Amino acid sequence: MRQDQRVSPRCSISQLVQMRHGYERWRSGDILDISRGGIRCASEYEFSPGDTVYFLLSLDTDQKISADATAIHT
Repeated sequence: MRQDQRVSPRCSISQLVQMRHGYERWRSGDILDISRGGIRCASEYEFSPGDTVYFLLSLDTDQKISADATAIHT
């Protein structure tokens, strides 16, 4: 059994997100969990390890959060 060696725990959430790589079109996905070390997402589109992925999250308050991350596991 593989032991999780995380510094911070994962927090399960269910959040719709728009994401893209470079100047490709935005694609829909779901954020499954989040921690201080990263975000785990599910999408029909598969990014490659090393890709910079841009995220756009819409909040209930009609505000948006944008962030970028490097894909590690796909």
